[in-house]
Amino acid sequence: MALSTRSPFSSSGDLIAAGEFSVAGGVSAARIARWDGAAWNPMGSGANGTIHAITLLPGGDIVIGGQFSVAGGQLCSEVARWTPPPLPVISAQPTDHAACPSAETTFSVTASGNGPLTYQWQAASYAHPSVWSALTDGDATIDGEPFANVSGSLTSALTARAFIGQHINTHVRCVVANPCGGVTSHAATLSHKFLRLQRRWRRRHRC
Repeated sequence: MALSTRSPFSSSGDLIAAGEFSVAGGVSAARIARWDGAAWNPMGSGANGTIHAITLLPGGDIVIGGQFSVAGGQLCSEVARWTPPPLPVISAQPTDHAACPSAETTFSVTASGNGPLTYQWQAASYAHPSVWSALTDGDATIDGEPFANVSGSLTSALTARAFIGQHINTHVRCVVANPCGGVTSHAATLSHKFLRLQRRWRRRHRC
């Protein structure tokens, strides 16, 4: 009979399942697998025998017990402990930029860690700055308003061009993740030069 439990080592809480199977969701997994909310993932090379119990330790490590002699490619006798790989580490944060409407601006982040690493750039709501939404390539909108044409929203470098928004400052950040969770970069600000100068001119030339 399969055993399952919720694991706290992921930011969302992954599901760990064990049983007499060799494939989970089309992925090779020897008797134990992890569901991250979107797909099944193997836990190392699994175990060579039946797993009867799963226990979660406070730090996120997983202990399994059963009738096996090898787990994760290591010799062991009926009990094994799995330590999740660390989260990614961001070593270079995105920086602020000021740009004209026709200019092209790139924000980048540098990260390392156990892969595969994924990237998702986000933009802050103008109306509610604490609310962030994912950017997608193409003509991006924020709060339903046109912002700019963007590319690289799922890479380490986000490029924005053809700014058509009506807000002086737009804030962006990047979420970098691996199979064990994600970390969020610092927010960077894109300042709209033309709007900033236009508003300064209006203030200086009021009647």
